[in-house]
Amino acid sequence: MESHRIETYYCWRKYCLLNNDLDNRGNFVVNTTNSGGSFNASGRYHKVAGNFTVWYASVPYGVYSAASTLEFNGTANQNYFNRGSLNNALMNCGPGGQVTLGNSGATDWMLTEYIDITNGRILTGANRVNVINNAVTAVSSGNISSYVEGNLKRNLLAAGGSYDFPVGTLLRGYQRINFNINNPNTKTNMQVSFNNTAPAAYPVLGPECVTALFDQTALNHGVWNVITTPPSGLLLHSVQLHLTEIIQIHNLDLQSW
Repeated sequence: MESHRIETYYCWRKYCLLNNDLDNRGNFVVNTTNSGGSFNASGRYHKVAGNFTVWYASVPYGVYSAASTLEFNGTANQNYFNRGSLNNALMNCGPGGQVTLGNSGATDWMLTEYIDITNGRILTGANRVNVINNAVTAVSSGNISSYVEGNLKRNLLAAGGSYDFPVGTLLRGYQRINFNINNPNTKTNMQVSFNNTAPAAYPVLGPECVTALFDQTALNHGVWNVITTPPSGLLLHSVQLHLTEIIQIHNLDLQSW
């Protein structure tokens, strides 16, 4: 398949149809503040090394018809603003590369199929990566240099399965957690993030515990926050932690379990 290479691309007040794969070495912009514009990349492979911006501040809105795969391969921070969804995404950044999510009228980076987290971090801030595909393989396992720094939400199968959440922080690094959910499963989705701040003492003790003497602050360096939909009800599962440092399992905070 022939591929075209360009530096910075701007599309406004026009309909642009991509007839070949595209290697975008700089920024990609559809629409300015109110100029309109539509870019159709359906069925194509699209690489971006700079910022990715589809304006959605006021009418006429910018529109990006998602490529089969959108690859981020920059060597510095890449800002992402796009209200629409993507099909597949590949994190394949060079040294120093990362993607920072912005709010372009929606807090979610929506992916309908798959995200491959191979090189570079995704910084969500108050936003989140939201993977609609409920297959267990819809999110790769990440690695020590590539993970979601913030919120990762995944849809779940009614039959359960083994779901990876490659999350972490800049301070603590890669803190992947895996939930092996039993069949049947009553939860439709799960959102996971990692928090650097460990509680001084475990706030809630189980019935078998009298005091929190098992809580050693020197070994505590974070907590997983997990939120499910629906927020109540029983979820039968096992948990596997993939730790880059010593951490205590009781700091797994299963909110609304």
